[in-house]
Amino acid sequence: MEEYRSNTQPEETENYQIQSQQPQQPLTPPKSWLWQSIVVTIVCLWPFGIPAIIFASKVEREFRAGRYQAALDASRNAKKWTMISFFGGLAVFFLIFILALIGAFDGLDSFDYYY
Repeated sequence: MEEYRSNTQPEETENYQIQSQQPQQPLTPPKSWLWQSIVVTIVCLWPFGIPAIIFASKVEREFRAGRYQAALDASRNAKKWTMISFFGGLAVFFLIFILALIGAFDGLDSFDYYY
């Protein structure tokens, strides 16, 4: 059987103010990498520059929507694709340069001149 307390006083509860444990959002957005991604798209490898531009354009939008973590993730992805495009373009440039040097020096050992 259930026991009921007949002369129980209501428990006194203390009013505690619950403070939010969420960290405060910074006042400035993360670095967007937008102009860098545009430059590497034009100058270096454009297939890797396009995702850099897409992620870079999301940084400001996510920050203004109050999603700081999403803005930070977009900034990191924009940096990653910008660097991939830059260093990939640099590697392609050096590869072409080396191949051009090999091709330029290839004909120097033969002195077959036809008059």
